[in-house]
Amino acid sequence: MAKSLRAKSSHKAKRFRRHNLEYQSVVDERAERIANKAIDNYISEKIKLARENGDESTPEEELKETFRAEAEALYRKKGPKNIGDENMEVENQEESNESSDKPKVSTSGWRSARHLNYRRAKKEKSKKKKGSFMKF
Repeated sequence: MAKSLRAKSSHKAKRFRRHNLEYQSVVDERAERIANKAIDNYISEKIKLARENGDESTPEEELKETFRAEAEALYRKKGPKNIGDENMEVENQEESNESSDKPKVSTSGWRSARHLNYRRAKKEKSKKKKGSFMKF
């Protein structure tokens, strides 16, 4: 019933509710809470690291502001998180270009399922027996 006409209206209504009314706002709020928590954790870890490395003279508020800018850039942006991700995309595009140069593999014919192998064996046996006229 996934694509039937009878289910189409209910699917459309569910999709509308999910994206526009009830559910999407909850999901967005959750993502916002998680991002804020990750930013706070990032800032506290960076401040702790700075204190361990001997940066005692800088006030904590100044450190928070500098690390908050880094964390906002890291956790709030929508694109790839670092340069390595962009390189991965370029490599994937190159691999897809190489794979398009390869000849296509034919998918027609017998598959390797057990029941199909059984059928194939039975057909081959019947082909062999057709030519013989002896019973034994």
